[in-house]
Amino acid sequence: MLDLGRTFLQSVERSPRQVAIVDDGLRLSYGDWAGRIGAVQRGLSEAGLARGDHLLVVLQNRWEMATLHWACQFAGIVMTPLFVFVREIPKSPVGKVLRRKLVAGKHTPLQAGGNRSAQVQPHHARP
Repeated sequence: MLDLGRTFLQSVERSPRQVAIVDDGLRLSYGDWAGRIGAVQRGLSEAGLARGDHLLVVLQNRWEMATLHWACQFAGIVMTPLFVFVREIPKSPVGKVLRRKLVAGKHTPLQAGGNRSAQVQPHHARP
């Protein structure tokens, strides 16, 4: 069976200096990217997210989205990407259906540095 998480970690072990992702001027090796992914995973945990929780995400398909995807994958968090132009997640049909703790989008910091970095805002799940 193919396990993408293990495949990624094998690439980190086998080729830590090989370029893993390129987005605009950003180039990250597998080792560097794994470090960022781990930092995001710790940040999600510190924000109160745990295995099985849902994270609604409003981001463009860029390195921030991929990094957040891997952090959620490794933490067992269910990441649900939403259309990039969603404005009011709590009022959207998806926001009403999913119990969520956080929403990630381009206007809330998940990682310091850069005005395009992904960000996280706490949202309390309805009982």
